[in-house]
This record gives sequence, structure tokens and C-alpha cells, in this order.
Amino acid sequence: MTPSEWSLVQYRVDDSEKVTVGAYTDGVVVQGPPGTEGLTLMEVLSRWDSLAPLFRDWTPTASDTVADARLAPPLTYPGKVLCAGANYWDHIAEMGCERPDELGEPFFFLKPPTTTVTGPGDPVPLPGYPGARVDWEAELGAGDRPRRP
Repeated sequence: MTPSEWSLVQYRVDDSEKVTVGAYTDGVVVQGPPGTEGLTLMEVLSRWDSLAPLFRDWTPTASDTVADARLAPPLTYPGKVLCAGANYWDHIAEMGCERPDELGEPFFFLKPPTTTVTGPGDPVPLPGYPGARVDWEAELGAGDRPRRP
């Protein structure tokens, strides 16, 4: 028998802004393993050494489905959001900028985590001042938990 695929997620219920960790499997959100009630995914990751056994012994398909669950951002307010700017030559030309030296230092900038990370179906805040320019792009978020020396 092939085990069901699942992903760790954060979800909200009703109109609450409170997020908690669970799993998305077979098209539904289920409760996280016992012992993780009320924890965010950031809290789970920060306590991974002690919580990992709960997840290893857990079968998400045996957990209760969360009625009316809404997926939340994958991580609520990570410590930082580091962005690489002008990293595609076509995009640089589209912006009317000069192509940088290929061997030069990459251009990075920070974005505020509280307004940058959104969940599926959540509104995306746009600048409301006159003359504001908005450019769409697909973004990828990746992270790693801190390693102990």
C-alpha cells in the first residue's frame, strides 16, 4: 500500500486570524498531531528537535478533518524575507535598466515579512499612492531551520 502524500500547512478557521499547524492531504486540511494544538508552523520548526517524534509517528489520514479550514501563509512572519533583485536579464531590460556585470555582486533587498507573505486567497496589499507602479512576478520562498554547531 502506498502512503498518502501530505504537506504541513497552517490554517485558519472561520474569520479568526489565529493560525495553527495541520496537514493538507487528499484535498482536505486535517488537524496536526496531538501535542501541536495551537502551534504555528514557525513554532513547530523552532522546536523541531523535540516535536519531530510526534510527526514521525503520525498518520495524517487518520486525523480529524478541520471543517471550514482556510489555508494560511506557509510561514507566519518569518524572521526576514531576502529578495534577489534584477536577477533575470529579460526583466532588467523590461525595467529599462542597464545589465549589471555578470561577475559583480548580486543585488539583494529585504521585504517586510508582515506584508510580504500571504496565503492562498488572501488579499495582496498594493501601494495606494498616486503614480505607484506594480509589477507582477512569481516568487519562490525557501528556507532552512538553523543548524546547531
